[in-house]
Amino acid sequence: ASLVYTGNSNTSNKIVNTATVTSAEADGILDNNTASVELNVVSMQFTLKPGWNLFSLPLVPGNSSTVSVVGGITQVAYVYGYDAETGTWLWWSPPNTGTLTNMTDGWGYWIYLTGSINKNITITGTELPPVIAGSQPPVPPSYDVFVGWNLLGFKSTTAKVENVYLAGIAGEYTKIYGYADGAYFNVVG
Repeated sequence: ASLVYTGNSNTSNKIVNTATVTSAEADGILDNNTASVELNVVSMQFTLKPGWNLFSLPLVPGNSSTVSVVGGITQVAYVYGYDAETGTWLWWSPPNTGTLTNMTDGWGYWIYLTGSINKNITITGTELPPVIAGSQPPVPPSYDVFVGWNLLGFKSTTAKVENVYLAGIAGEYTKIYGYADGAYFNVVG
């Protein structure tokens, strides 16, 4: 039998979840009655400014629904994500309309904030998928890129230069643009 448990943590710390199976029937093999998973939950806070913001998730959120990630920020008017595989834009607008139902690490997102006041967004999640006791450590995530334009996110809790972060596709790209304070800038190209 398999038990799948999904939960969210609103705090940053190391969490160990343990499941133990018991039965009124005799069990001749007691070694497989307990399993544990350890999660290192981290929170990171970012500031969204009025107007357009280019944003990505540096963590794997406990709940990746768009409503969960940005729905609590009342000034968010739109969120756009670009699916480079299909060449289509996905979008979300409050309270819960649009085609962008989930926000995942590895993607970049355009978030439009109305009003004139900066708003903070806190992302709580894990850097890697959980480590399950007795199994191999999780492999760091990889993301697909496609010919043409891609809207990539930065998936890391520490700063990295582009040629280290994009080492897996070295020589395969010609331009990288960033966006800050209402203007594009060349990272490479």
